[in-house]
Amino acid sequence: MARPSKQSRSKRVPRTIRELVEAGGPETLARNAAANAARQEREFWLGVLEGINQDDLDAWDEMFFSQYIRDLRRQLRIRQPKELIREQTRLRVRRFRELRVEP
Repeated sequence: MARPSKQSRSKRVPRTIRELVEAGGPETLARNAAANAARQEREFWLGVLEGINQDDLDAWDEMFFSQYIRDLRRQLRIRQPKELIREQTRLRVRRFRELRVEP
């Protein structure tokens, strides 16, 4: 079977059987629509979670909160901020140096 062309990947509805086949068939169109809907929903909830004031959270809630944000960012393929990565690296290096015993 021929690969769908870039032209057939547009948002418009296929009008002929040939266009439907080139678009990958109804299952591919449904799968793409579901993936787009899931992405939009994840983006919405990431915005909601990032807007919540974290000062009122206890340790347990803060753990869940940060895990939800991390998972949504991973699923959306949004990289962690560079400053957060640097801070995590600093903490790992500090812990490693504390564990090392010097003569």
